[in-house]
Amino acid sequence: MSLISKSSLILTACLAAALWLAPAAVLAEDNLPLGRKLYEMGESRNPASVSFLLQNLASADPHVRRIAAHALGKIGDYKASEPLMKLAMDQSQPSMVRCCAIRSLGRIDAGQAKPCLSALCHSPDRIVRRAASSSLLLMASN
Repeated sequence: MSLISKSSLILTACLAAALWLAPAAVLAEDNLPLGRKLYEMGESRNPASVSFLLQNLASADPHVRRIAAHALGKIGDYKASEPLMKLAMDQSQPSMVRCCAIRSLGRIDAGQAKPCLSALCHSPDRIVRRAASSSLLLMASN
């Protein structure tokens, strides 16, 4: 294996590891501990975390909102459906926040989210459209 291919392989592996291990890496430095906490709450899948995560959907930091939405989808509590639909439909939100909310709705599989997701399939934002159609397919396969 040549030196160039070895170094590109190592660089690719390091980049993939950094993206996988550091979900909060794009947070403002003062929000890093919060981002890590929200992520870990989602990984724990503990329903007791839902109210704290729901509060963080209103954070001023869009990355905190994104991680909170993702964590709510991992937990899968139906109480999160309405706030996630509201976040998904809010066109003033960044696409990354809306898409995490949309994917979480697909994971939660709440029937009440289907009209919302169907409407989002016609969004002018291509990324939002894709997330919505993927979530509807996920719900249909369950």
